[in-house]
Amino acid sequence: MNIFLDTNVLLDWLLDRQDTFADEATAIIDAAEKKKIGAYVSAGSLYTTAYVLEKSGRKGNDLRTAMQKVLGVLNVIKADNTPYQKACERDMKDLEDAFQYEVALHGGRLNYFVTANLRDFATQNTDSLPVITPAQMLKYL
Repeated sequence: MNIFLDTNVLLDWLLDRQDTFADEATAIIDAAEKKKIGAYVSAGSLYTTAYVLEKSGRKGNDLRTAMQKVLGVLNVIKADNTPYQKACERDMKDLEDAFQYEVALHGGRLNYFVTANLRDFATQNTDSLPVITPAQMLKYL
């Protein structure tokens, strides 16, 4: 099984955000580390994650170590302009979510798009790539 992880799932894991899906995100990352699933992210997720981690106090080697851990476990989907152009045409309130979803679609054979934010996808046709929460994802592991 191959999944796409939205940036909020990475941040739940790395920041251990207990008010969201930290435990579920950790279980998903553990499954990816053990090669039970393939987990993918966008390049944009890396930039955003590094920025948020730095703003939360991780600097220098601590930040680099955290990002190396991410890169050691997750696969980055390569994308040209196409998914970003499609995202701009998508009728979604949050353009960043549209970028993420289109990059995931562009990435190929993925089974699920995992996000802590189902609300922004509620009006979208997600038949080709179902959108689920980290808690829902655990039921498939």
